[in-house]
Amino acid sequence: MMSHETEQPARPAPPARAPRRTWFELEAPEVIELKRIVWDKDAETAVTFFQAVVLPKVRAAAERHGLALPTPEELEHERLPG
Repeated sequence: MMSHETEQPARPAPPARAPRRTWFELEAPEVIELKRIVWDKDAETAVTFFQAVVLPKVRAAAERHGLALPTPEELEHERLPG
């Protein structure tokens, strides 16, 4: 199916509940720290890293792409939607 205005293929309609996915980047020191956490199997530091580094990056990426942000209840239970 082609759109006559732009001569580009028309996009299919999104599903009723579109998947909520996004990408984010880690800086080199963050990657090194994450590798150390995984290598040491340090669960306590993994939670701290997630809350301090990953969660803010995911929230910022979600805002940029117009995705749903976690509710206060989801954050209270340390969960992200999806």
